[in-house]
Amino acid sequence: MDKSDVEKIEEDVSKQKPFIGGKIDRVGIEDLEIPIKIQDGSQTLQLQSKVTAMVSLDNESMRGIHMSRIYLGLHDFLSNQTLNLQEVEKLLHRLVESQKGVSKTAYLKFDWNWPVKRKALKSDSLEGWRYYPVFYKGRLLKGGKVELIMGMTITYSSTCPCSASLARALIQEKFQDDFSSFPVDKSKVFNWLGKEQSISATPHAQKSLAFIKLKIKEEKQNLIDLINEVESVLGTPVQTAVKKADEQEFAKLNSENLMFSEDAARRIKDLFNQKSWIEDFYVYVKHFESLHPFEVACHITKQIPGGFSS
Repeated sequence: MDKSDVEKIEEDVSKQKPFIGGKIDRVGIEDLEIPIKIQDGSQTLQLQSKVTAMVSLDNESMRGIHMSRIYLGLHDFLSNQTLNLQEVEKLLHRLVESQKGVSKTAYLKFDWNWPVKRKALKSDSLEGWRYYPVFYKGRLLKGGKVELIMGMTITYSSTCPCSASLARALIQEKFQDDFSSFPVDKSKVFNWLGKEQSISATPHAQKSLAFIKLKIKEEKQNLIDLINEVESVLGTPVQTAVKKADEQEFAKLNSENLMFSEDAARRIKDLFNQKSWIEDFYVYVKHFESLHPFEVACHITKQIPGGFSS
């Protein structure tokens, strides 16, 4: 290889004058598959994540950013650090610094599935794995302000209160018809309740999802602790392995937590309103209807000026 070839290789094409000038809001890499380390209680998990990492191009005389520096910055940082939102903030600054004056702002998002072993509701020896889609997101804005967001998707069951009411009314009518010609006897009623034909209607239920974004002041709780709290206020988390006793308990929980999408969203909103370290939030719940050919959805926020809108 002669000297002219070396000079061509060493040429920094990104410093060439662009064909059309102008600042670029965000440029970088998306859907990078890379392992991350997450602290889960006393143990450290190594999980696969998908990362989006971008910076602004503020120097109008530059044709492009140094893309490889973004990848190398991610690789070096994540090889040595356990990921949390404080580390996301540090990494945002490093991405801007790596561009050496070309960029002023940065954007990062980490998506991964957090595995959690869940016990059955009643069977102590029975357990299985749940995988929760979660994310960390950060933005370094002009002036050095940093915006930190965490998010999660939670699956739960929702039984329609209206359908439950209509089902109870039909069961009452069936009871009235079956016992209209003779006095009510406790043992006969008990036996009647256990017959399939006596329970003449059942309410409709559906698998449901809660999509949650939290803008935070500081990370006081990890994502799994928050997921546990959301599942607790909803009352009907989906299960893994079950026996009859567990399925029966699940049916009981559904009957105790009849929910429209509005009910679910308000329960979650009330939980987050009690946490002063959550600056803003956006909750989107979706019920996959078994009655209708469409889905039912509800959006709810903290409702502060300039907050989340979607």
